[in-house]
Amino acid sequence: MNASPDFTFSIAGEGIAIDPATGLLTIATEALMAGVGVVLTGRDASGAPTSAFRVTVRLGEEAEEPAVAAPSVTGALPDLVLVTAAESFRVETAGVFAGAGLGFSVAGGDGAIDPATGALDLPLGLLRTAETVTVTAANAAGAARASFALTILAMAPPVATGGAGDLLWPLAAGTRSVSTQAWFEGADLSYALEAAPEGVTILPGSGLVTIPTGAPLDGIVTVRAGNAGGAARQSFRVTVAATAPAPEAGTPAAAQDGEWNLEQVTE
Repeated sequence: MNASPDFTFSIAGEGIAIDPATGLLTIATEALMAGVGVVLTGRDASGAPTSAFRVTVRLGEEAEEPAVAAPSVTGALPDLVLVTAAESFRVETAGVFAGAGLGFSVAGGDGAIDPATGALDLPLGLLRTAETVTVTAANAAGAARASFALTILAMAPPVATGGAGDLLWPLAAGTRSVSTQAWFEGADLSYALEAAPEGVTILPGSGLVTIPTGAPLDGIVTVRAGNAGGAARQSFRVTVAATAPAPEAGTPAAAQDGEWNLEQVTE
């Protein structure tokens, strides 16, 4: 921990004391200690970073035991996309490290970590966008670090659920309408057209698409459903023609006057 002149120090750990001004540690050695977890905290106007380690006090004849190996990273902590909530979200981080006598600390995400087990609790009260959270595992021989990106959204993004099929309608005066609301799941959705032939419209509140049928028309309609958490999209082809074209060999038959076929339109 790199200390600024304004740092004050505190320590949590049995048998350990610290000078709050200088950070000088005093460790009682009159009793044996076996991997006692210690958390060191330094505070100044910018924050309160922490560092964790373990202290072992042995009998003199045990001092010549081989040195412990430095920890290493053996796995990855996956990036997280979560939704705001009153409670916290727990991540078990110890499994991505290898080494003996490890103590854990964390930086980023306002996380709190158990220095002995590596159980990390992330508060979900604030929005975050790909914030880097770094977990450090350390022992007497060194330290290893694993990082992940934390995103906390105001709400879950919508999901495209239903399949949109091709539409084929005969040429006739007026319009036809298609409800796209059932194609998406999510809260507080609003709808918009990202692509559509001229004259096609959508109601932002309901996702109802209106298609003019008074003139020949052929094209892809892409509907976007969005909320504060993100967006999802569905596309389908719409054709308005005087005479329905015959389907190609091996393709589904065209829908009849407002019906759907089962073909999923993709781009």
